[in-house]
Amino acid sequence: MEINPLLTEALLQYIWKFGMYQQQDLKTVAGEPLQIISPGIHNLDAGPDFTAARIRWNGIEWAGNIELHLRSSDWLKHRHGKDPLYKDIILHVIYLEDVALPLPNIPTLCLQHRIPNILLDRYSMLMETPVFVPCENMLTKIPRITWFAWLERLMIERWERKMTVFRTWWLQADYDWEAVCFRAVAQGLGFPVNQFAFEMLTGICPYEVLQKYQWKPMELSALIFGQAGLLRGEWSEEFPSELQALHAYLFHKHHLEPPMNAHSWKWLRMRPTAFPTYRMAVLVALFHQRPRMFSRILRFNGLQDCIDFLKVDLPGYWQDHYRFDKISPKTPKPGPQFMQTMILNAVLPLMYLYGKERGVAALQEKALHWADQIQGEDNKITRGWQSAGLKIDSGLNSQALIELKKQYCDHKRCLDCAIGIKLMGQGL
Repeated sequence: MEINPLLTEALLQYIWKFGMYQQQDLKTVAGEPLQIISPGIHNLDAGPDFTAARIRWNGIEWAGNIELHLRSSDWLKHRHGKDPLYKDIILHVIYLEDVALPLPNIPTLCLQHRIPNILLDRYSMLMETPVFVPCENMLTKIPRITWFAWLERLMIERWERKMTVFRTWWLQADYDWEAVCFRAVAQGLGFPVNQFAFEMLTGICPYEVLQKYQWKPMELSALIFGQAGLLRGEWSEEFPSELQALHAYLFHKHHLEPPMNAHSWKWLRMRPTAFPTYRMAVLVALFHQRPRMFSRILRFNGLQDCIDFLKVDLPGYWQDHYRFDKISPKTPKPGPQFMQTMILNAVLPLMYLYGKERGVAALQEKALHWADQIQGEDNKITRGWQSAGLKIDSGLNSQALIELKKQYCDHKRCLDCAIGIKLMGQGL
């Protein structure tokens, strides 16, 4: 008999984990009475699929591990009988018995006629429907409380991935949080399309060198723009020409790494205030005008205090330029939405990490609270969620839904998603 191609071993494990099969009057393939007291703990490492399980077989209670297979013959195929990791198996769960196994001390449970067809149909719909997200047409069926708990967890998952990078920077900077803040803010200023280029830039602009020139904006500009590879060529205006000469001097004085390739930066299909040159001008102004930035941010009680603090005045040249050698109409200051996006993607994950490393739960709670106060981000992914019927009323929600789309929906990880689990189990 052929097995439904949608029924993978991962799906069978999911069905077992959440008890989504008919559990009344269970019997082994030998006709012996069986009761599942506990399905066990899902093991994601080597060895049996579930550990610390408990069953009652023939009136005797057993504790140990459980192994699942689509076919009974998979036990032989995987040579579990010779593997010491499988010596404590108390139950073999299968979907189809294609061969009788000589396992006198291990009962076998077959689920072939105990899994509802509606569950496989629902899973098929999630896997095969060509929409923005697999469950797009069922999202309104999810209770608000399920969304609330899942979104906060997703937000922290997203921050955890960012914090892995920040922690590496922290170690590289000899535990200097200000240096990490500078790199995080720079990366946040590049968000979304130039964030990795800004990360590369801060990697070849040593923080200790930048500190020497914190009160000298021309030198800071020369270092930042020069190492970005944006000062090469000939200029008609005096300002970029001066920066070019100053960078050549500082480059040799401090034995800096070679500058980036100018083609590392992206310019197409973006507003002028998102141009790399404009964002670098903001970075220079922040570093020059806001010393001890991170220490001061940590002391703020309200989000608005942080937003106001990060508003900076750009030097005269950038009042009518977005790029070198190109005069433009008077340029605006970075707007509130721009600053909130940078805070959401850079400052708050770092604040959360600092609170975690120092054991200050109040800072972690403040980071989450501020994220919930920030306006939701407007991008292709968030607009897709809104079209599906979800309201995005905060930065916490938008960050969480970006994480959900990129890390779960795009990879069809419905069985790892609280929403997918809820939908799969409804009505069973």
